[in-house]
Amino acid sequence: MPHRHLDLALLQALEVLLEERSVSRGARRLGLSQPAMSAKLRKLRAIFEDDLLVPSGGRLSLTSRAQTLADPVRRLIGDFAEVLHRGQPFDPASSTRGFTIALTDYCHAVAAASLMAAIAVRAPNVQTTMMSLDKRHIGEAMASGAVDLILAGDWATSQSLIAVNLWRDPLVLAQRKGHPRGDQPLDLEAFCGLRHACTRFFQNESRTLVDEELARLGRARRVAAYLPSYDVTIRTLLATDLVAELPVSFAARASADLNCFKLPLAVPAYLAKAVWHQRSQADPGHQWLRHLVAEVSRGIDVALGPADERLRGSAA
Repeated sequence: MPHRHLDLALLQALEVLLEERSVSRGARRLGLSQPAMSAKLRKLRAIFEDDLLVPSGGRLSLTSRAQTLADPVRRLIGDFAEVLHRGQPFDPASSTRGFTIALTDYCHAVAAASLMAAIAVRAPNVQTTMMSLDKRHIGEAMASGAVDLILAGDWATSQSLIAVNLWRDPLVLAQRKGHPRGDQPLDLEAFCGLRHACTRFFQNESRTLVDEELARLGRARRVAAYLPSYDVTIRTLLATDLVAELPVSFAARASADLNCFKLPLAVPAYLAKAVWHQRSQADPGHQWLRHLVAEVSRGIDVALGPADERLRGSAA
């Protein structure tokens, strides 16, 4: 039976090929040469008696058989990783284990550098992969073990996922210095009348915390632009007369060029969370990683502190 020749290395190659749909990208991800990856694909095609990946419009697409393999292969790889690490002691100073962390742009900007610095000191041989958070596939990636940890904002948990709060980042209203409206505090009427730039990380997000609170008050603001990240929003503020709500951590980076104000309505601070699959709950290595993330987060909380000292007041 040909399936007897399907070992773990080939399973890992199959998982990567099904995800990347590219021999060259799959080779880079596994640290292989392109000919070596092509050889693995040939073996996999022989084992499954199927092409698995076929040319389609200048790209590679999955065959019907390959589509049915994707989820089972992810689960198999995840189950193997769980068996491998369960009950094993974890020594960060000597471990060569790898961790994959998926982050939103916000969490990447605020926490990634500090976390990587801490890992480099405590676990110099651990390999850390940080990747952008893709909500479309993150559930599958967490279930399979392809992603160990999520760092994100508001996150809907499920029975299979565990989440803890990390740090809070208050929101402020920002505008460029020299803005034609002046630099006086804003009341709610003036706030709603301004043209806003709205940072929206995911296209399917309909309303922000600000919009939800305005709706509760029976009000709405004028959104002139939807932008994909806070960095892009800051650059837009500096080049236009738009205003925007920013976390204190981002507003502080451009404090020489921005004026910041208290919001004239009650809006919760941005809340960063860590999320992981329950299968990793008792894994010693994963526990170490979570404790380190919590430690780094406490430093972020202290650095942010109360926003009031850095803001102009809001009008009564």
